[in-house]
Amino acid sequence: MPKYQDLYQDLAKKIREGTIKEDTWLPSEPQLMEQYGTGKDTVRKALSMLAQDGYIQKEHGKGSLVLHVENQPQLLDLAAYPYLPEAPGCETKVHSVRLIQPTGEIARSLGYTARHKVWKVQRTRCIDGEPAVLETDYIDPTIVTDLDMDSARIPAWQHVQDELGLDVGYSRKEITLRPASAREASGLRLQPGQLVVVVRSWTSLEDARRLEYTVAKHHPDKFRYTDFLRKNKKG
Repeated sequence: MPKYQDLYQDLAKKIREGTIKEDTWLPSEPQLMEQYGTGKDTVRKALSMLAQDGYIQKEHGKGSLVLHVENQPQLLDLAAYPYLPEAPGCETKVHSVRLIQPTGEIARSLGYTARHKVWKVQRTRCIDGEPAVLETDYIDPTIVTDLDMDSARIPAWQHVQDELGLDVGYSRKEITLRPASAREASGLRLQPGQLVVVVRSWTSLEDARRLEYTVAKHHPDKFRYTDFLRKNKKG
């Protein structure tokens, strides 16, 4: 495992367990370099992953502020209807499963370097026979070592929980709207330029290893997102 992932996992665990308190500042980059006996690039990559996963907020000229991460939503609370193969009227078509050399964006999202290969899975989720989601998964092959067209029908987080007995810790989602490309419009049966809902997901195991990065492009008329928030009581 790359050194920056080791550093990321150690800091993330300390933040989750409260060893590093919320609303405090992480040690500076030089202090972390000295504390962990590592280089500047390693520290910066680890801090970038912590910021991406919502553990810290980097503030220019000040450092890295530790955020509140207690009671992060569990992955099953975030699972959307179109992702679940057993949902009523839902059908999954797996188009390809292969190992690829990741691009910069994919490598960064998994915390990899471009030298490491990753699984790339392409699917279409249909509801009542109509395409609802064009989904691409990038999965860490050191966690999911064997993957075929049949096992790729279900999300990787479900596979590792049900088949490998690993605990999924949390998932972060980013939802945006943009005009569909010609390929997306064709795949989702949209008019050219019609809006598509893009959901990017970063899913990690309980031990903070990044499991998968998913880009799902939803038909706007078939997209539904449900969230649940609870206010934390003070004192």
